[in-house]
Amino acid sequence: MTNGTRVHLHLREVMSSCSIQPELSKNRRRLRAQLLRVKELRREATDLKEVVAEQTLALRLLKKDMLGDGDDRD
Repeated sequence: MTNGTRVHLHLREVMSSCSIQPELSKNRRRLRAQLLRVKELRREATDLKEVVAEQTLALRLLKKDMLGDGDDRD
């Protein structure tokens, strides 16, 4: 292999790696955005679970108050 051939092969490698870099950067940005969205959705799901738990407790207390222990039904 001549020196000129080596230079040509090296230039081809550099050029192909340069064309990949923007794609890798784009994929990294997209992955980062997706991970942030997943974290946001998990937080939202946790918040919604808390709201459901609070509403369930409030409903149970309301039912208990409305039904009482039977003393009010003379």
